[in-house]
Amino acid sequence: MRIGIYTGPAVAGALGGSQRMKYTTIGDTINIASRLESYDKDLGKEALCRILIGESTLRYLGSEFRTERIGEVSLKERKKRLPFTVCWRGESPTQP
Repeated sequence: MRIGIYTGPAVAGALGGSQRMKYTTIGDTINIASRLESYDKDLGKEALCRILIGESTLRYLGSEFRTERIGEVSLKERKKRLPFTVCWRGESPTQP
């Protein structure tokens, strides 16, 4: 399982008409989280669940979660490279 988390502004709500209503989320924050989730499918594949987070999310985490900075990533349609981190609870997922 892969998860991408990025903290920032987003819009959530029901879109559509009376015949076809859909609850959705939109915004740059949502797009970045989605791209973190799909980034490098081989990274962390030995772990049960891989969670990649952006720096904006890292600032909100307490000491309950362990993190390891992986590097920076160029995401589609973004000029600036974004730093990202892997997050877990317990032992490091990269150590045997």
